[in-house]
Amino acid sequence: MEVNDNRIQKVLSHIRKNIYKTVDIDSLAAISCLSKDHFIRLFKKEVGTTPLQYINQKKIEKAQLILITEDIPVKNIAYLLAYEDHSYFNRLFKKITDVTPQQYRELYKKQPSYYFYAKVYVLFSTSSTIYLKVIPLFLMPEINLKINRAMNYNEIGKTGMRVSNLSFGASSLGGVFHDIREAEGIKAVYTAVENGMNFIDVSPYYGHYKAETVLGKH
Repeated sequence: MEVNDNRIQKVLSHIRKNIYKTVDIDSLAAISCLSKDHFIRLFKKEVGTTPLQYINQKKIEKAQLILITEDIPVKNIAYLLAYEDHSYFNRLFKKITDVTPQQYRELYKKQPSYYFYAKVYVLFSTSSTIYLKVIPLFLMPEINLKINRAMNYNEIGKTGMRVSNLSFGASSLGGVFHDIREAEGIKAVYTAVENGMNFIDVSPYYGHYKAETVLGKH
């Protein structure tokens, strides 16, 4: 999603930073320095949906991520995301995803888990320094991970680290190029690893460490 208006960009950033809080339209209008009616019209023009629909969409996307990565009761997830009425949260979740929160969680639990005896190398770079972090992956739950024997690997110098010829560029997880759904980002990373990629490239320059934050949840 490409948003050209700086005022709406500020609003979207505010929503992302306050996803666990109650976000009201009046405060967003104040951030944009527009009247409430003008703000809603401009937001819909730039984003393609109303502010309230966007807020709910992002909160439900966050709920999807929590459901598949944390063992937290659905009611607590609703409260965590500032929904005081968890029954309303359940209805909203189903309206957006076509399944209830519990059904969504169960769908992921039904997927088999596999041990993955490999290492993922994550490249972190700043303007002056490059860091290569080695992450051993012994078990990645709820995702069917298999080593892809078709992938070619080469050693980096004499380090003993063999990395895949194809790498995964994770900077887009920072939402710099367009808004992303974190749950979809998780799927993308797991799909990359499942297909044999063990080299992930990311830089704090993109998204001010948001990409690393999202990647760390995987």
